Amino acid sequence: MKTRYGLIGRHIGQSQSPVIHQTIASLAGKDIAYDLLDVDEVMLPELIEYLFREMYHGYNVTMPYKQTIIPFVHRLTKQASRIGAVNTIYLDQETVIGDNTDYHGFIGLVKYHKIKVRRKKVAILGNGGAAMAVYVALKDLGAKPIVVVRPDSQVEPLFKEVVTYEEFDWTVIDLFVNATPIGSHETEGQSLLHPSCVQKKTVIDLLYQPSVTQMMKDAKLGFNGEMMLIIQALRSASIWYQKDLQANAKNLQAIKDVIKHE
Repeated sequence: MKTRYGLIGRHIGQSQSPVIHQTIASLAGKDIAYDLLDVDEVMLPELIEYLFREMYHGYNVTMPYKQTIIPFVHRLTKQASRIGAVNTIYLDQETVIGDNTDYHGFIGLVKYHKIKVRRKKVAILGNGGAAMAVYVALKDLGAKPIVVVRPDSQVEPLFKEVVTYEEFDWTVIDLFVNATPIGSHETEGQSLLHPSCVQKKTVIDLLYQPSVTQMMKDAKLGFNGEMMLIIQALRSASIWYQKDLQANAKNLQAIKDVIKHE
């Protein structure tokens, strides 16, 4: 019987995670199934129970459950605890572990594209689970991140510098990171920022569908989130399979080749 994994989230029908993880499994010599688990929040405890019944052997977690899932795991890794969000779940004997590989995915993206962030002022748009991982990663890379939120947003204690869009002085920013869904298929062609804010700046948009968002089009230089997606997936699979799957050129290209851009 195939070992079965899945992505827990909402409105995830466009996700490329199944084909990405099938490819990673092939690279690792594994035979797996990978499902999209588009569920309501009330289903989260039952999905955790499936791990004990060996119906599933691990999960990825995406919006809007990266923080919501935390009460249902038994222990957070050091990385997930620092960030306050979970995107990878697995069972270690009888203990449900919550981990965060988005952190490694974002650092991998920055290094892959040779983006200079040290001592740079970086504006993170959004304050969800992905933004939390990006914030911690940027801090560790020596950047100066500031989080930009809507006026009515609840702000996590993790974020030390927070402004609203109305207060935001974009002229002092070196790099923008979009950690919101604005610009994805449902809002394609939209951007949270006026083109003048980014026309001379670099943008990292964590979205990967479409491959070029409006914010990237408006920017002097733009990068999408595809590499973050790939590297965090490799890291998750490494945890599940207890096998070090490197983000080397061969593996990265094999995964990039199967991602469909619509």
